[in-house]
Amino acid sequence: MTSRTTAVIPVYNTPEHLLREAIQSVLGQTQPVFELLVVDDGSKTPVMLAEDCKGIARVIRQDNAGLGAARNRGIQDARGEFIAFLDADDLWAPMKIEKQEKCLDSDTDAVACYTRCFKGNGYYGFGPYPTLDVSDQEFIARLWSSQFFPPSSTMVRASIAKQLGGYRTGLKNGEDLEFLMRLLQSGAIRQVPEELTGYRVHPGQMTSDAYRKYAGGRQARRLVIEKCSHILTKGGLSKKQFWQAHRDEIMLVYYRRDFAAAKRLLWEYWLEHPTDFEVLFKSLVARVPASLVTALRGKTPSANS
Repeated sequence: MTSRTTAVIPVYNTPEHLLREAIQSVLGQTQPVFELLVVDDGSKTPVMLAEDCKGIARVIRQDNAGLGAARNRGIQDARGEFIAFLDADDLWAPMKIEKQEKCLDSDTDAVACYTRCFKGNGYYGFGPYPTLDVSDQEFIARLWSSQFFPPSSTMVRASIAKQLGGYRTGLKNGEDLEFLMRLLQSGAIRQVPEELTGYRVHPGQMTSDAYRKYAGGRQARRLVIEKCSHILTKGGLSKKQFWQAHRDEIMLVYYRRDFAAAKRLLWEYWLEHPTDFEVLFKSLVARVPASLVTALRGKTPSANS
């Protein structure tokens, strides 16, 4: 079988055993990749490859510049027809590359495709996933509302990724959503309806920090609204609805009672949307000591509170 895909793994201080498992999942594909580029983004301990993967894999070292810049270095150096991204703490099922190459071969209008993620202890399944016959309008609206697949599940045509200049650098989070919205200017993003990507959940992830996650996401959404508003309009969204998705995200942080993050997220949102008095009220409530909130609800705190 002809190898056509470049696999790109960005690495920054990833535990050795996780990176080793990620690399082995690439080497174990039923359709071998053309090359594996491991981009060491300034890790404190330089990444070293095991002997069994040196024939197809190589390490590219650079000063720490962030996740987007590391992926971009992989895009820049990629020689394959397709590029598949894999975060260093995630995994691929053996048939991922084979299924995705077939998907892009069968649909010339598609610029990228994604797989579903498998569920289980230590993994996040993402979703809910749209049907295969989802309209372009609904796909855009759902992606903007809730990104339902991660970068590790994505394969993109290399020519398109290079043409777009890759990921936007300088973002603290949300660079993947911003990149996907720009991809949609060039063509469709299709689904491979099988669970072929393993997205690990562990305490060290950046996305475990709710404030950092959604504050960074706000910055990425602002860029999309400024540069790609026509894509959002194509998704059936009015200008009044552009910020609804972010508002829903930060309200969920509040309802999950993560008040340390919520009070900052809600306040920053209100400063930009000063007529949204519900957000202002919840931002103020999030600042009230928990014991006082309990008292205002008419309940007396227990001795163990």
